[in-house]
Amino acid sequence: MGTSSLAPLVVLDEDGQRRLNPALAVGGVQAIKDAHGKTSHLSQADIDALVAYLMSGLA
Repeated sequence: MGTSSLAPLVVLDEDGQRRLNPALAVGGVQAIKDAHGKTSHLSQADIDALVAYLMSGLA
């Protein structure tokens, strides 16, 4: 996986407001807007995918 497959999570809309990147939704990516105390339901596959995504930006 290279950087060509990464997309920003937050973008500015036409009014200059920050919002979740709509391109991610097209690719089937969903974001958890309010995750505080609400991640315990994530499956191991969800956690593995999240870790892989976060670690991909470190290379």
